[in-house]
Amino acid sequence: MLVFMKKGILYSAITSLMFGVSSIFFKMFYFMGLNSISVNFYVALFPTLALFAQKLISERSLKFLKISKRDFLLSFVNSGIIGLFLISISIITSIQYIPVGIQQMISSSSSVFVVIIYVVFLHKKPTKQDFIACLLVLTGLYFVVGKITITQHNGVAIGFVFCLLSMTAEASYSTVLAENPTNCDDITFWFYAFLGYFTASLVNISLTDGFGSIMPLKNIRDILFVFIATYASRALCYITFKRGLIALGPIKHLIIIAFSPFISVILGVILFRESIAPLQCLGGALILLSSMTPMFIKPRT
Repeated sequence: MLVFMKKGILYSAITSLMFGVSSIFFKMFYFMGLNSISVNFYVALFPTLALFAQKLISERSLKFLKISKRDFLLSFVNSGIIGLFLISISIITSIQYIPVGIQQMISSSSSVFVVIIYVVFLHKKPTKQDFIACLLVLTGLYFVVGKITITQHNGVAIGFVFCLLSMTAEASYSTVLAENPTNCDDITFWFYAFLGYFTASLVNISLTDGFGSIMPLKNIRDILFVFIATYASRALCYITFKRGLIALGPIKHLIIIAFSPFISVILGVILFRESIAPLQCLGGALILLSSMTPMFIKPRT
């Protein structure tokens, strides 16, 4: 049991780290000269290929591609299009206008939307802990957002809007998964999820700037860096997320996950010289504290 718990802590810590560095990697892609369309394309493409290869090598057949219609809808549509696509494109866009640490703090506040979904659509009565958690999140957001002026570069409002979209997508797809457990294994599930994300990205590119806007990676070093970064910060973290959840349970697991915005803040200050005001740090601490109050959402097991 102790060994199982230690593995759970490791999985949760890896997930928190990967969530924390994902925005950092995305911003690095911009510094490599890629545009937002290209970043979103590679973030969708490489994890899809990696998960397919990983499953094909382990199974040595294509039988894993056969899943139930229900699992396909939950993975490809719900987690891929509603979840990964909307969340990733929101993060990739928002970090062009606001610091990565602030973006992570705001996006990690999706628990408020989870409570709203459970109360309004699923007609579940919120508990005292839910009210406390929402109050802490909203207070934390007030401190985080209050120090940033909307007129700054005339684009901060756009960053906030995409953070809001990320929070909504996170709450929506995770609530559906919490209420509808799947039967397929983790890797197969996330392969179809990333396939849905990649498909949505192709449709988005074709309807907007066109495939000519995708910028090629310049050399083998760039290809390897983007491949490893996208696999680790996207595919790997979702696999370890579920394993940590099973080993530790939702409360301990989510407490560890809640440290990911602080990883983004620290790395943003070190790598990009972003500035974070003391009140914004206080707001982030309140958002972290909110995760320590038991929420009635049941994560997917």
